[in-house]
Amino acid sequence: MGHTTAVDGPLAPHVAGFRSWLEGRGYSHNALTRQVSLVSHLSGWLAEQGFDKAWLASGEFSTYFTVRREHRAELFSPQALVPLVDYLHALGELPARVSSSQEGSAEDRLAGFATYLRSERSLSGFTADRYGFLAERFLNGRAGGPLAELEAREVHRFVLDAFENLSVPAAKQLVSSLRALLRFLYVSGVVNRDLEVPWV
Repeated sequence: MGHTTAVDGPLAPHVAGFRSWLEGRGYSHNALTRQVSLVSHLSGWLAEQGFDKAWLASGEFSTYFTVRREHRAELFSPQALVPLVDYLHALGELPARVSSSQEGSAEDRLAGFATYLRSERSLSGFTADRYGFLAERFLNGRAGGPLAELEAREVHRFVLDAFENLSVPAAKQLVSSLRALLRFLYVSGVVNRDLEVPWV
């Protein structure tokens, strides 16, 4: 599987499992490597500060990322910690799920989605922009109500309507972009369930 990044600090016991978890979710080698490097750096910082992994439940990541920007050239956004937080929460290792229940503006959500696509999914700028355009189309076309109340039938209805006017390649890209968006909303805590996108 290649070399393993040495990790010290409170997150060290979780690195191997986190790596496997990312692999199972289709992360590319480069994205996986960046995530493990982030965990290594964060774990060392936590040890220096005298914090344990429960710090990740606070959602107060600004101090850490201020330090990270001084020493690292990538993964500067708190959004970069979403996969790790999601993984530890699934294991029951955090006292509470970090939630982004305060949805913020549509612009903020789309900016966070763009960061997620480039930093965590390693999509090219062109593909990330296309996914962002399709995500914006979906979000702006909603009838209303908070995203926290988004349900599968609303997604299905949007896909069915869109498929009537799209070619097969365009339809596939729409489905891919919606899957990425819904996963982002789930791991960010905006929605509390991992919604599926249908093939029709």
